[in-house]
Amino acid sequence: MLIVAALDDVSGDTVSYAIDKLLDKGANNVHVTQTVTKKGRIGLLFFIDVDEKNLDDVGEVIMTELGSTGYNVIDTKHFHTDNRVAVRKVIIRFKQESIDETVRIKSSFSSKGKLVKVDPQPEDLSRIIKSVKKKLGINLTFRELKKKIQEETSMRRAEIILELSC
Repeated sequence: MLIVAALDDVSGDTVSYAIDKLLDKGANNVHVTQTVTKKGRIGLLFFIDVDEKNLDDVGEVIMTELGSTGYNVIDTKHFHTDNRVAVRKVIIRFKQESIDETVRIKSSFSSKGKLVKVDPQPEDLSRIIKSVKKKLGINLTFRELKKKIQEETSMRRAEIILELSC
């Protein structure tokens, strides 16, 4: 089910709090986008993906926390990829030194088995960045590390080897 709720008098901190509460009450995902409503008012559209069994609890949050007097519910059919998480060894080399780390990688496959996305887990990337800084004295950016790991993973190599030349 997809709930669409239009609101025009909600502060940013209330939105943040409400998103957390919606997720706690069973929403699968919440997106909020800014709109312009009648008379040029700035508004928000909430798109809330929720299973039918959690519809009442999520609806209660929309009304009590966001002050909505109503919302739309759309029956949807969700299509998604086949996701698999694997732990991969990462070897990072710089000059004569190297460090070994691990990273969890979520790979997403289409219904026909084609690899469509490779996503190293953010917590692991943050940990690796700190380790590289501490052990090798190199400042890696999150974006740079993620891209390198995605490239190596897409090549379907057993180990991910990153040669740094900073």
